[in-house]
Amino acid sequence: MTHDIDEAILRGDPVYVMGARPGRIKQILDVPIERPRTLDMVMERSFIDMKRKIFGLLHDGLEEAH
Repeated sequence: MTHDIDEAILRGDPVYVMGARPGRIKQILDVPIERPRTLDMVMERSFIDMKRKIFGLLHDGLEEAH
């Protein structure tokens, strides 16, 4: 488990995105990036797209919590 999105994408298969409250799984995402994954991949389009998707889910959760 991690709170770091980059680490989750690099290590996860799949990535579980948690909702803000009451701490439930909001969505389970498959990582469409082949292994082995390296830090160099954080600048690739597929990595950035995945990160944006996760940020979007987390942002929606923050709005719902307020």
